[in-house]
Amino acid sequence: MTTKQVRYALAGCGSVSQFHVQAIQSIPQAELVAVFNRTPEKAQSISERTGAARHTDYADMLSRPDVDAVILCTASGLHAPMALEAIEAGKHVVIEKPLALTLEDAREVIHSAREKGVTLSVISQRRFEPAHQVVKKMIDHGEFGKILSAEVHVRFHRTPHYYASGDWRGTPEMDGGALMNQAIHSIDLLCWLLGPVQSVSGVVHTRVHAIRAEDTAVGWVQFMDGAIGLIQGSTAMYPGFAPELHIYGERGAVRIVGTDIVTWTFEGNQPPPPDLATSAGTSGASDPQAIGAYYHEQQLRDITEAILDGRSPLITGEDGYRALKVVLGIYESAKTGRTVVFSPEPVTGY
Repeated sequence: MTTKQVRYALAGCGSVSQFHVQAIQSIPQAELVAVFNRTPEKAQSISERTGAARHTDYADMLSRPDVDAVILCTASGLHAPMALEAIEAGKHVVIEKPLALTLEDAREVIHSAREKGVTLSVISQRRFEPAHQVVKKMIDHGEFGKILSAEVHVRFHRTPHYYASGDWRGTPEMDGGALMNQAIHSIDLLCWLLGPVQSVSGVVHTRVHAIRAEDTAVGWVQFMDGAIGLIQGSTAMYPGFAPELHIYGERGAVRIVGTDIVTWTFEGNQPPPPDLATSAGTSGASDPQAIGAYYHEQQLRDITEAILDGRSPLITGEDGYRALKVVLGIYESAKTGRTVVFSPEPVTGY
């Protein structure tokens, strides 16, 4: 790449795309040069605000020599085929979670990116929240001692209008449910913080919404180091609950609600870092538009620098694969009533 900027194209101009537009505009080394949407009006709106060229043909946009990387904000069921098309065109690819809807598709995307030598990253912006960064460092430095258990709670509220806004929403083929679409961020945090997963089990139900995927689910995770985890995911809860992460160790424990540490108890009365009192993030627990772009910007800044520096981004396709594997394992367990034991895979190294 001869330019000192990464020139992005945005595919999919729905609700989440606004966070990527804001993020790109905040990064000096990034530029939005093209947008694609099959509905011309949606692409036109972003084009008029940013000056990016509008496209209603994806292949036509990929043929542009001034596009270095593509951000996929389309329906989840389109992530894998559109990523493969972009990789074949020699573009770096950033995919909104999930990486794909099947492990087979996810493996193909990862292998194709490796063979083409392009960067692949999956959006998992919650890793960049300061509270999670602090907990990660403390785990890595052994401050918790042996990790005993962990919990993530994603008790979201989504209205019927949310699911009615696209005929793909809430479908197993194109979207998935509360685990695949909402809780996967917190599942990624668990995998990042606690490491390889040995087995999963769970139950899923559709209790409130008129959708074919789940709106309520609970999963249990056994990590390879012996720690156990609980995953709760829902889009059917009454409004008012921010996502939560709990980590319990033999020498300390932390409870994070939203982006704030609300419980911090450690051996020797070790205090939390003082700069965690305020946070820049907002929760999308009751309104997906309330998430904010700040941590998208943090991740996209790392991806941009990784592309320019020729290094791997902090969050890779393999990371997206690990979280996806847990979600699909819970689905399988819910269907069969059995615990799903994971086998080591060359894709992830375990």
